[in-house]
Order: sequence, then structure tokens, then C-alpha cells
Amino acid sequence: MLGQRKLISEKKVEKFIICSVRHGDHSNHSITDSLTNKQVKDWFLQNGYKWKNLKKKTRIWGNFIPFVENLLHETWEVSEGGHAQAHSGVSGELLAEVKGAGKFVTSDYQAKLRSALKLKKEAIGTSDLEVFYSCLSKAFSSVDSYFNNKASEYNFIKGKEILIDTKEKPASLDKKFKEWVPLLTSGQKLDLGRKQWQLFKKLQEIRNSESIHPKQKAQGYTYKQLADLLNDFRDGFAVMFLNLHVINNDHVCNAL
Repeated sequence: MLGQRKLISEKKVEKFIICSVRHGDHSNHSITDSLTNKQVKDWFLQNGYKWKNLKKKTRIWGNFIPFVENLLHETWEVSEGGHAQAHSGVSGELLAEVKGAGKFVTSDYQAKLRSALKLKKEAIGTSDLEVFYSCLSKAFSSVDSYFNNKASEYNFIKGKEILIDTKEKPASLDKKFKEWVPLLTSGQKLDLGRKQWQLFKKLQEIRNSESIHPKQKAQGYTYKQLADLLNDFRDGFAVMFLNLHVINNDHVCNAL
């Protein structure tokens, strides 16, 4: 069934590991940020991981990369009598607060992304297309949340509302990638002429037409079709969202 999912090539997996070291959300950046690619390989070896074996393990979906995985997630448990707050690192604005027993989410977009990845894993395990549709819904909501957060910080720094996405003045995801990104990055642009962007757009259309506004009365799919969509998620959505983090000099959870 879903065994038809493609393995990542050795060249791609090596690039992925290096990218995870450079841009992953982990606590070893004080050690790894100054290392060359060769020194990164030596660093893993010094810590007991041969580069060839590490690449082989990483080709299998679900295996984590040692030392560069952030095991402290964005969702926390608040105990009875506890008090938790999240403030913007730019404006100091109070973003969320929990008093008493409950859940506390320090990053809305990361929580949505992690939910999407859990649903992707469930879709693989159950071969359920509907679960994958739910994965897409959460995934693209995560992108929207990411842009909203970046826009809020940008507008605060500029002192006026420049990047706007409201009911009265909606901004499409295309506009955010094409027009917002250069403003957020002082002129840098993402390459939107490659296959990864086309796959990203394909999944966005599926999310809009099948997950949010379904029109069909019945549906059928082969396991190969679902496997192809799962590959598209990796090669399209995950790559574009990673590139978005990289160009903004942000760290992304390595589970992506």
C-alpha cells in the first residue's frame, strides 16, 4: 500500500541533515553555527554517529536527527495553581495567559504544524485520505499563522499597518509569498519557479476544494494516489515552509 512512498535520495538527505543543523529549532546553535559542512560531519562522529549510518537512518521517515531535535515542544501543561504567560519578543505585548490547570501554547503556528504532522503520520498508518485532508487543513493554517506573526512584528517595527490581512482587506497566500516575503527579508525572494512551489500550490488547491469546501458526493482513491500526495507534502509543502523559515532566519521544528 503506502510502501510506494519514495525514499529520499542520499544527496537530498545529506542536504536535509545539514539544513536541520543550520536552521533546526534546537539548543546546540552555539556549537554548530560556526561549523563548516565537513566539521558538522565530524561533530556527529565525535558524538558517536557515523555520517554514513546517520544518512541511512534519516532516509526512513520518523527517525529523528540526534542533537538537533528540539524535544521541548510549544505546548505545555500548566498545573493547578500555576501561571504562564507568553509575550512578544518584539513589542512585549501579552500574547496569551493561563492561570490554573490547563494547556499553554507558546507558538500558535508551531502547534498547528505539529498537529498537521501528527495527522500525516496517522494518514500513513491508516491509509485514510480524509485524515490527510485534515493534515492539509492544519498545515496551511500553520502557514497563515506564521505570516500573521511575522506581519505583526514587522508592522510594530515600522510603526504602521503595512502588511494587512483582514476581512476587509484580505491578502492571499500568493501575495504573502510574492510581496510580503521581500519586505520581511529586506529584498530577498523565494524561488517560486521550481517544482516545489507547484506542488505547494497543488496541495493548497486540494485543501481548499476537498478539505474546506468539498463538492463531491462520493470519492475513491488508490493507495498509490495517496502515497503520491504524501510525497508531494514532503517535496512541496515541507520544502517551501522550510525555505520560508530559512529566508527569514528562523528556526523550524525538525519534524517537518
